[in-house]
Amino acid sequence: MSNWYLQNGKESDVVLSTRIRLARNIKEFEFPNKYSKEESRNILKKIEEITPSLGYGLKFIKLEDIDDITKISLIEKHLLSPEFAMSKKENKAILINDDENICIMLNEEDHIRMQVFSAGLDLENLLNLSVEIDEKLENLINYAYSNKYGYLTSCPTNVGTGMRASVMVHLPALTATGNIGKVLQAANNFGMNIRGIYGEGSQSQGNIYQIFNNQSLGISEQEIIKNVRAITEKVIQQERLARKYLGKKQIDLENRVYILFLLL
Repeated sequence: MSNWYLQNGKESDVVLSTRIRLARNIKEFEFPNKYSKEESRNILKKIEEITPSLGYGLKFIKLEDIDDITKISLIEKHLLSPEFAMSKKENKAILINDDENICIMLNEEDHIRMQVFSAGLDLENLLNLSVEIDEKLENLINYAYSNKYGYLTSCPTNVGTGMRASVMVHLPALTATGNIGKVLQAANNFGMNIRGIYGEGSQSQGNIYQIFNNQSLGISEQEIIKNVRAITEKVIQQERLARKYLGKKQIDLENRVYILFLLL
């Protein structure tokens, strides 16, 4: 079976991929912004010990044992954040399987950043997989959890479910017609963020954007998935309408492409 990023999923004319990320911390240790070098080392040791019990063909790999070319490849596949992959700090690692649909970053902003991936629009299936892995982890380690606030994280915006559901979309027609700004504003008004190809703080490249939830506290995982799907479906609809419009203006579009080609 080929890796998820080589496949076409649902709504693949607009949606490139779906990712669900869970942020978790281990109760016995300080958060990464405060822990000692010894604590960071002990976190890796603890996770390495339980890796065989998780299954899924996950392998424990220290970041320092990954060469730069492989790191860049993992960044381009959106399995690792650029900041994490190129960090010079000690005691960082990942759990990853051969299919690369599961990649867990260790000692990133939180002790555990679990990520699951799929081609196309696949929010519900990924939610089920992430919950399954999360429950296995929770049976093996003690999470930092508050009955009042939910899962505790380094960044307050992730407190609660600790979940970030994101959908990567390709929006060339909305960009070409000048309507991308309206779509971004509408998404923000409904509690969603739309950012560049590498998420928060990044710019769009190749008209590729990520749609993801703002809220993690006071809302269930199922509600987050429902909201992200609703906004994504609206964006898909608007992009397809823009493509039809451009199709009717084919000669003008071809002229623009030829001009840009001549300027290369």
